[in-house]
Amino acid sequence: MKKIGIVITDGVGYRNFVLSDFMVEAQKQFSRVVLLSCLPKEAFADLDLECDIIELEVFEESFATWFFRKAKEVAHLQLHRKGNFGITDNFKANYSTTKTPRGFATRFIYQFTNWFHSEVWILRYNRWQQFTFRQHPITKKYKQLLQDLQLDSLFFTHQRPPYIAPLVYAAEQLQLKTTAFIFSWDNLASKGRMAANFDGYLVWSELMKQELLTSLPPSYRRQEEAKLAAENKAQKKKLTSAQLLRKIKTKHLNFKKTEGYRRAKTSWLSLLPNIPKLLRNRIPLSYVRKCICFGKLLYYFFVTCLTF
Repeated sequence: MKKIGIVITDGVGYRNFVLSDFMVEAQKQFSRVVLLSCLPKEAFADLDLECDIIELEVFEESFATWFFRKAKEVAHLQLHRKGNFGITDNFKANYSTTKTPRGFATRFIYQFTNWFHSEVWILRYNRWQQFTFRQHPITKKYKQLLQDLQLDSLFFTHQRPPYIAPLVYAAEQLQLKTTAFIFSWDNLASKGRMAANFDGYLVWSELMKQELLTSLPPSYRRQEEAKLAAENKAQKKKLTSAQLLRKIKTKHLNFKKTEGYRRAKTSWLSLLPNIPKLLRNRIPLSYVRKCICFGKLLYYFFVTCLTF
């Protein structure tokens, strides 16, 4: 029989899984059950649990870790808020107007993810978040602990606490299967991104299963990471200066030769009276809006940098 590690993230997980018949059933199904608790070990002192209990040192986020986690969550809300009242409401509620470093950073994230919120970008934010804590002492302790325990799977009793991300990352590095219990029936339809990507999920109903398969299929991470690797490999192929110039010409200067354009070939000065007309015909209103958003994005970025 196999060995399982059960991660008790908070008091609700303690109530749902420790104070219920779950532990009894788990001991019947697995040869060894290990409780990895983010709560103090003294919380289990009065319970007759026939399993190993290990108190975990809780990870505290740095600003960089928080920033990329926030970007991942807001991008997820941006991607799925259309036609979803719960996510739209959460998206509006998370916006910050405070004049603090995190307030400025939140507004910067909202502007940036307005453009870059695809699933590929969400996986990038997740990877950059993992990069900020991969060398953290607690992450290394988690990895060493999992190596010593030699578990077959790791079960998380809550999918959203941010401090479990290093533990999930350590499990990924050891190719240890992870499973998460979706805490509440409305979490998928109203909350942001989960703390990490898991290999499997336990949901409350068939409806939640369909919502999960729509927003975050368990196999989607591997598919998108493969696409991302192929994309990065393709980007490494450098173009020569002649090829780059040809690409710029064909992509950006390949417009119809209007009368103003033909006159400009003989004299650039003759083009000046036609500039307003050309701009009106060539620049869609959506581009103007994007330029305004980009200006706001740069403003929040520089203000955030100056606050440190």
